[in-house]
Amino acid sequence: NNHRGEIKIDKTFAGGSPSDPTTVYKDYVNTDAITYLVSVPLMLVSYNESGSMGLDYDDVFKPLIADHIDEWILSKEYSTQPINDMIGREHTVSDMLQPAYTDINSPESQYVIERMDAMSLATDWNVDPNDNIFLFHSRDDDYVTFQSARSFADFLTANGFEKSIIPGRTNLHTNLVVKKMGHLPATLVYLVQSVASLKAWPLIHATPETE
Repeated sequence: NNHRGEIKIDKTFAGGSPSDPTTVYKDYVNTDAITYLVSVPLMLVSYNESGSMGLDYDDVFKPLIADHIDEWILSKEYSTQPINDMIGREHTVSDMLQPAYTDINSPESQYVIERMDAMSLATDWNVDPNDNIFLFHSRDDDYVTFQSARSFADFLTANGFEKSIIPGRTNLHTNLVVKKMGHLPATLVYLVQSVASLKAWPLIHATPETE
């Protein structure tokens, strides 16, 4: 937003991105399950640190996470997979978060949601509908909820984009229909489609999304 006069991005490819953190947070809490456990503390810590939310980690996390925030997260000493192993892959979201943060309607959760909305691409971005954006997300993504991509696509179409499934026809191109693939297997399809789009735009074709 601050450097559009200096930098022009020709095409943007976003695969499985948590572009709407509020939707992701709600999904984690409501399902009480996520394959990529580290994403829960990473998301809340990153927004707290970068957005000056003022959260006390002992209030947000149960001891399983709170006792190790400095070592596992803030130290930057570990990549995500070792942190997943240290958390223990058998745990759920409610094992990591205090009850006030697993109740979407609590004042604590509402505060987090309000602050996330203020920093979300899907709610607070002065988007240019002349940009070229390709969104890809598997419906069965087990790391980042699929609803995040749909929310972002809805935001873009509400702000001047016309959604198309054929790149080159409009500025917003989506493939939100890949099924029965988790986050990592879908990455290969995303990479192939991205390369094809770069090399042969507008020949890449995606199946229309259906409810």
